[in-house]
Amino acid sequence: MSRRLVLMLAVHALGSLAGCGAEDSSADHPGDDAGVDADAGSGGSGGMGGGGGDAGCGSASDPENCGSCGHSCKGTACVAGRCEPTVLYQQPGSPYTVQILTLGGEHVFWNDNHGQVWRGPRAGGTATLTSTESNKAIGMAFSDGALFWADRYGNSVRMAQIPTDEVTTLASLPGGPFDVTAQDGEPDLYVGTRDGGEVVRLPRAGGTPVSLSSDEADLTGIASDASSVAWVVNRSPGFVRKLDKATGTVTTLASGQVFPRALAIAAGYVYWVCFAQTGPTVFRVALAGGAAEPLAELVQPGYVAADGKNAYVTAGNSVWRVPAGGGQAVLMASGQSPAEPIAVDDSWVYWGAKQGRVIRVAK
Repeated sequence: MSRRLVLMLAVHALGSLAGCGAEDSSADHPGDDAGVDADAGSGGSGGMGGGGGDAGCGSASDPENCGSCGHSCKGTACVAGRCEPTVLYQQPGSPYTVQILTLGGEHVFWNDNHGQVWRGPRAGGTATLTSTESNKAIGMAFSDGALFWADRYGNSVRMAQIPTDEVTTLASLPGGPFDVTAQDGEPDLYVGTRDGGEVVRLPRAGGTPVSLSSDEADLTGIASDASSVAWVVNRSPGFVRKLDKATGTVTTLASGQVFPRALAIAAGYVYWVCFAQTGPTVFRVALAGGAAEPLAELVQPGYVAADGKNAYVTAGNSVWRVPAGGGQAVLMASGQSPAEPIAVDDSWVYWGAKQGRVIRVAK
């Protein structure tokens, strides 16, 4: 989930296996309008990946074996061993950037920095304006037929029923609601406030928010699965924490981080990125606890999604696939000017960019 039109200035920092490199902490969200072309980068094992993996039948142009054996582009072209991305939605000439993006049902949802919330079929088609009632939607989540978003400057959490687009304000939350997470079949949402420094539980039907953790100022991302809620606090030293939904116990999973950024949960692990010039910048840690594992060294990482097999990272103008257990990062797309929020489903990787663009590429 984490989510954002801001100007980032790269700063010199040294990464380490224990934590993230330094970064401009005044930025709202990672990767926004990064001014440096970061198409080049390196994988966790030191090399820049091409489009695939295994040698042999991997082809530079065969869309059914693009870059590696059996890697299908699902109807798009294979160029130089990489599947061609498809622009699903675009506002030509628009100065607006897709700030946050999430998936739900058959739709992809996104918000631009003009305060508009949109949706469209995942395969492309006609975009529908879901709401203009957003001062600045920072985080989004979809569950059980409804879209939720954190409206930072409106100090509120809002919900839109899909497909009627009926918008309801669920709660007012002073302190800048920054991200929200929800799971199907659960009665509550979990919201992080950046300025107020809290993680709160909020009934999806509306009601009184319950504070679950404080001292979380500068929270920049929150995610959940069936049993846990995890978040990152973008400070130095920063940290990654989790909440056990059943017991309410808060545990620090990784500490001593230097401005950790967006995060995702998949298959029992939390993944996060940090904005750094050198050293590892993509990490994971088990929800059960243990040491943080460096996965890759990418330039200007911004957002991360994960599916258990891989992490998917936008970094500057590029989109990367990073093996969940570490290894060589694979460049999936470049020249995205820049790539911003990212999400994945079983077959595709989706991301947002300038000019109101929503783009996808085959996994």
